[in-house]
Amino acid sequence: MSGRKLALVLAIGGLVVNGGCGGSSSSPSPVATPTPAPVTTTLGQGTYQGPSGATGPIATITLNQAGVVATTLRWTFASNDVDLFVVSGTTCSTHVNGVPTGAGCTILCQDLGTTGTTATCSFNSTTGTALVWATNYGATSESGTWIVTLTR
Repeated sequence: MSGRKLALVLAIGGLVVNGGCGGSSSSPSPVATPTPAPVTTTLGQGTYQGPSGATGPIATITLNQAGVVATTLRWTFASNDVDLFVVSGTTCSTHVNGVPTGAGCTILCQDLGTTGTTATCSFNSTTGTALVWATNYGATSESGTWIVTLTR
């Protein structure tokens, strides 16, 4: 057999031998289970009003699940400095210069900003109750809204 014919036979033989190859014998990759999106629930919301110098609780919130609790307080006049506090329990009724203090006044979060018309704060929660507390250091009466959410 000539060299040319031998090369042709080997080439055709290689095609026949390798013709069954090309597929993959590995298992398909497992499909990843997506992480569920966080769920946000409103725990409470409402309105409040207070004269200049007013300080104290404006709402009681029940914390019934673990997660991140976020509180937002909005008011009308940017010229007023309104501070936001969230304290544990329901017994906090005293303050020093508008800041909740004393027995039962564990501050869970606070926003002590001095400008704008919105205060926000958040904390990691388990269960229990909390008070939303506002202090108006401004020269005029204030009114506004508050909302508390839980994200888990």
